Amino acid sequence: MKNLFAFIKKPSDILEIYSIIKFYKVKNITLYINDTSWATSKDLKKYTLIKLNKLNNNIKIIENNHSSLKNINWFHKLKKFKLIAIPANQYSFFYLILNKLKKNNIKTILISDGVVDILDTFKFVLATNLLIPFISYKFLKYFFLFNVKTDECFFTLYPLKAKFSKISKPVSNTYLPDKNIVKLLKKSKVKNLVIGGRGLTISDFKKKFNFRNYCYTYKQNKPNGRTSLTYLIINGKKIKLDNILLAEEIINTKLINNVYSYLGTSAFYALQKNISVTIFYKKYDPYFLFYFLKKNFISLLKSKKIS
Repeated sequence: MKNLFAFIKKPSDILEIYSIIKFYKVKNITLYINDTSWATSKDLKKYTLIKLNKLNNNIKIIENNHSSLKNINWFHKLKKFKLIAIPANQYSFFYLILNKLKKNNIKTILISDGVVDILDTFKFVLATNLLIPFISYKFLKYFFLFNVKTDECFFTLYPLKAKFSKISKPVSNTYLPDKNIVKLLKKSKVKNLVIGGRGLTISDFKKKFNFRNYCYTYKQNKPNGRTSLTYLIINGKKIKLDNILLAEEIINTKLINNVYSYLGTSAFYALQKNISVTIFYKKYDPYFLFYFLKKNFISLLKSKKIS
């Protein structure tokens, strides 16, 4: 019986972890939830359990108690597991133990950072604003460590390849919103999904594009400075949600014909699902990230039209 350890850094990681559990039929699951600006730890834990309990309820959750991640003896913690899902290319201390984990016959799985992971090493560094510290001795290790790849990645953008993994596999199509959300979308005949971000709001999209029967998720600021997706907007009506809702979940309902989005992971995901995608090309920082993603998206869009 395989046991899984997975490190959660943001809500969309749960889609990948869900896919791992389903593919390997994992029975024993340990999750480490790090503090995140994407959602409060309470909301992230709630979302995680609701989503993963559909597959397995034998889940142990470890919450970060504000300790320094780099000072944790991760190899000691992880050597007892057979499957380990970690954001290795985002945290160098995970890279440092990848080879040791493999020598212990542990399968390593990359928890991706979405669309950034389609970039090769040098572009990745430029896109994540690591170039200046990269020049220093402290960060030279990345040049060597990027040659150490995880065994697999259940990649949101499959069949595109996650550059920091030997093998990329698709995420699950059965990762869906709650039934009441699906009923609302059907009742309202929603055909368009708008994905805001990088300073773009629903108002910006409505000024630029003409669409009807749309939905949009809305982040509400909380007193502690963190945010959770707490509202779904359907044709201008705000509906309070009891849980986090990802764009990928809505896309998986097969109710959406068109996506209007900034240049981000969910736009690439929708395009790979053969959904029409219109991008609002508003430049954002880091500039190199915008430039590389724009070039990749246009190339992917052309290939879809040709096929």
